[in-house]
Amino acid sequence: MADTSRPVSFFHRAVSRLKMAIYIYLSYTPKGFRRNIRAFRFGIPLVLKRSRYTVSTESEALNFLHSTNLDLPIPRVWDSLDIDGENWTLMSMVPGITLYSLLMRHELSDDELQCVFNDLLLLVKKLWTIRQRDYPQFPQGMIMCSASGQGLPDHGECYELRGPLPALQHYANRAYYANGEEELLKEHPELAQLVSNDEIVWVHCDLRSTNIVVDKGRLSGVVDWEASGWQPRHWQLMVCRPAVMTNQGPIANAWKRAVFDSDVEEAYNAGVAIINDFV
Repeated sequence: MADTSRPVSFFHRAVSRLKMAIYIYLSYTPKGFRRNIRAFRFGIPLVLKRSRYTVSTESEALNFLHSTNLDLPIPRVWDSLDIDGENWTLMSMVPGITLYSLLMRHELSDDELQCVFNDLLLLVKKLWTIRQRDYPQFPQGMIMCSASGQGLPDHGECYELRGPLPALQHYANRAYYANGEEELLKEHPELAQLVSNDEIVWVHCDLRSTNIVVDKGRLSGVVDWEASGWQPRHWQLMVCRPAVMTNQGPIANAWKRAVFDSDVEEAYNAGVAIINDFV
């Protein structure tokens, strides 16, 4: 039997490059956009995004989330191409302006910000219904796990993929325990139990104001799902409560004022204590 793998592979690469050439021709990088994102001309409501990863891709995350049928305000994937060690995702454009821009321009009233935040809370609570234990195809009890079952970009490690790994190992790495989980369990057994017992759900690990899109005073969508994946519920608060440049004070304070279930808050406080013990 003739070996057809090479021609098929060549044909696939040729088609991918042809499609990419068309996408590039039809798109451009608007002023103020990140350089890895291109918008389409002629009013076509699509976005082309380049990623350094060919595994744990944004398209895999978005397709998985759409498969849950939860009606989430997220982009829809139209195409995904792997070219020269990078992934390009073609997806629908979310209408509106980023919350970051609105806060920087002081164009959002306190009441409007509260409405947007309430919409965000509804989204997070929907994501928390996506429980890892209901999806046995993923490594159970492991966090930092993407829709492909592989690691997630670690912002603390130059965006290298890390995981999947147990929650305690993740915290031990973050707090630089030389002997890993064993040392963490020995020094902080109660804190370790709280963070490791928290339910593992789907979490957007970069839910900052730059990725929150607002239209007519309400949340129209959330973008940049590349770093989303299986994490304990309280990790969403670890991401959203600190006030940083891409998560300005008003929205960070809204997250701090929000009260979640006691077990989530206890796990969050335990996580903060573990990290602060190193700091």
